[in-house]
Amino acid sequence: MFRSVKEFAFLSFFWVVTGILLPILLPLAWYTRRSALRLPEAGGDAQGLFRRDSRKTIEILVLGESTVAGVGVEDHQEGLGAAIAFHLSENTGCSVHWQVLGKNRIDILGVIAKLVPQIPEDRLDYLIICLGVNDTTGLTSLPTWRQRITELVNMIGRKSKCRVFFSELPPMGKFTALPQPLRWIMGLRASILNRALQQHAMMGRSFQLIPLGELKDPEFLAVDGYHPSKAGYFAWGKSIAEIIARQEHQNC
Repeated sequence: MFRSVKEFAFLSFFWVVTGILLPILLPLAWYTRRSALRLPEAGGDAQGLFRRDSRKTIEILVLGESTVAGVGVEDHQEGLGAAIAFHLSENTGCSVHWQVLGKNRIDILGVIAKLVPQIPEDRLDYLIICLGVNDTTGLTSLPTWRQRITELVNMIGRKSKCRVFFSELPPMGKFTALPQPLRWIMGLRASILNRALQQHAMMGRSFQLIPLGELKDPEFLAVDGYHPSKAGYFAWGKSIAEIIARQEHQNC
């Protein structure tokens, strides 16, 4: 169950501290859920094309939770998929066709059951997964998280031969919508799931992990203090596109 003594110690610390703070955390979680500003998913087309005078069009799909669904902006053209495609086109000189497949409040099990079957079986070059916030707040256990990561990437591999990337979880310890100490606890919990992603990525070639980078500017958060703003998606998309562009060796 535990990959190292360090992992066991960290998990033990998390659960001991959570247990001590539970009388505070429970009412805070209840209050936050009741009072949080709830933003809708983005509108508009969930796909688009950045056209270049090139011989190749790169096909990308972004898969995941509310950030993929564009919560925090009004239109998908301001969201993560469009941001990745714009920067990837800038970095490679290729035309880039993008599409997003996301749903608000979905966890990794929901993605496996509901979204993976919708992945197109042809044409894709790159698939980017953005998941984990709802598994953090929903307290998905570490063994279950690991098992479902494996199941997810295996299912994708059976549908498409595309290159798969997995974005790190966002820094939930900086989500201003979460009051302290709930914010701190969720930040710790997200780091546990991130560590599992790092270990999985190092063990094989099923996916490449994309570090989130230093997205600390307050302007990167939407008005709900929980989801990215237009500027946040643009910066996040840039960091993802830079990693993918290094894999794109063909001349456009």
